[in-house]
Amino acid sequence: MHSPAPRVAHPHSRVTQKGPIESKDVVTMLGKYHVFLFPTLGENFGHVILEAMTAGCAILISDATPWRGLQEKGYGWELPLSRPESFVAALNEAVRWDAARFAEVSAAARTAAAAYLEHAGNVEANRNMFAAMVNLSSDSGPLPRP
Repeated sequence: MHSPAPRVAHPHSRVTQKGPIESKDVVTMLGKYHVFLFPTLGENFGHVILEAMTAGCAILISDATPWRGLQEKGYGWELPLSRPESFVAALNEAVRWDAARFAEVSAAARTAAAAYLEHAGNVEANRNMFAAMVNLSSDSGPLPRP
């Protein structure tokens, strides 16, 4: 059962919940939206967050992930689930952005995603983690913080 969508201040804004999406279509689908809302109860990493950044979405997540400092970095928010009004306030801020402001946020998200993906150690750590999960390797180390 889905909760009703939060009320946002702009009359032309809409919140859309998507069901399952084929992995090959995730970044393309995310790129059609301005904000990625992910009030998760917990993530060890949150690959979908990185995918949303790659698509240029502003990121609005709970503080139950390793992703930190999004507002200071200019592309989102990590907020406590205990304060749902803060999620609504962030959405209201985002719907007031003009095209230039959204372009800035989108570019910051893409730049941060590219920087993470270009760091060879991060990619190798991800490979090792997934290999260990399917018992293909036993030499996986800890996944670096985003």
